[in-house]
Amino acid sequence: MGRPAKSVAAIRPPGAAENSDGAKVSTQQRVLDASITLFNLYGIEAVSIQQISEALNISPGNLTYHYNKKADLVAEHLSILENQLNQGMRDYPSSQDPHVQVLAFTDLLRQTLRYRFLFVGANFILQNELVEPSRYAILIAHTKRSFTAQIRRLTAAKLLRPMSPPHSIAMLVNSIWTVWLGTVLEAQIVPAAVRPNEDMLILDIAIPILFIIHPYTDKLFFDAVYAELLALRRQSIAKLQGSRTKLPAK
Repeated sequence: MGRPAKSVAAIRPPGAAENSDGAKVSTQQRVLDASITLFNLYGIEAVSIQQISEALNISPGNLTYHYNKKADLVAEHLSILENQLNQGMRDYPSSQDPHVQVLAFTDLLRQTLRYRFLFVGANFILQNELVEPSRYAILIAHTKRSFTAQIRRLTAAKLLRPMSPPHSIAMLVNSIWTVWLGTVLEAQIVPAAVRPNEDMLILDIAIPILFIIHPYTDKLFFDAVYAELLALRRQSIAKLQGSRTKLPAK
């Protein structure tokens, strides 16, 4: 139909039903993966069920067997993200090692970033009644709770100083939430072809968040975490430059 279908066909070859390890991928999982890619690239309002089916080279009936309409697909993505956030809070490492903490925190950001279309497209989703407003309240609460849990862990480990009025963990989490959402929105308004890749976008979020909590952070821990993030950023830049040099000449 339109540009979205053609684009996903390039990302995942039409009819591909195996992952990189050669394992079979169910049609339902393929629909979920392809819809995430399309929704993030073009916005949830610009992508139809028909375009997703064309991108995967499957019949609309095959797709609607799993998800009858876009609302069903959006609700499934909401549930998956909520479950991942809850699992992430349970599995978050207790280690005080800055390297372990950076990897865990960037993994948390990666989870939320993968489903950014749910936040960027919130107005469309709610205006078109694809999900109930209460579901969004729960999703935002889960997301903020993930950040709150990490702040409490760092405070208990004495890597963050306890906060006292007028400051509070809730204020800090709201600031983190604003940075996360603002960075994602800024990335979405530039053309898809020149948007930062996922690794760079995660670091563009993580570094400002580190500076938000800087006044409360143990100096040695702050310096170590900052060094880890800068190292990851250098690796991401080198990886991106390496991939560009491998592109065939036109």
